[in-house]
Amino acid sequence: MQLEIETYFFPSTGIELVFNLNSISPYTRTSIIYDTDYKNRRITIAQPQRPLTRNTEFDELHITTVFKGTKGTTRAGLKCNADRFIKNFQLAGGNQVDAVELTYTPPVFETNIRSAYRLPLKKPYTIKGKILRRSVEFFTK
Repeated sequence: MQLEIETYFFPSTGIELVFNLNSISPYTRTSIIYDTDYKNRRITIAQPQRPLTRNTEFDELHITTVFKGTKGTTRAGLKCNADRFIKNFQLAGGNQVDAVELTYTPPVFETNIRSAYRLPLKKPYTIKGKILRRSVEFFTK
């Protein structure tokens, strides 16, 4: 299925910035699209609540949005780069806000945001797990 950018990513669309989408631990930040320039492949978005800066560490950045299609709910994704951080971006109502200008690389693709694995088991098993993050251990019940 060919996904057209104008159909899914347009001003006022709610999006998720997805960092490291293809890793085993992607993470997201919520935003909204302020402006689009399809000719130059640019999308201007609201600065997320936890701001994106030049010092934000990640390997890859995508934006995604959810839409209802003929086969149910689907998530569309688009690979991006954060190119410009804008102070005092002018909104239509006269308000000025912080924004981020992204450049994107087509095509739009169907995607998921997964940070866990499902293991199909033929018999019931008790599985215990431990996650270690920054010297803090988390255990499953």
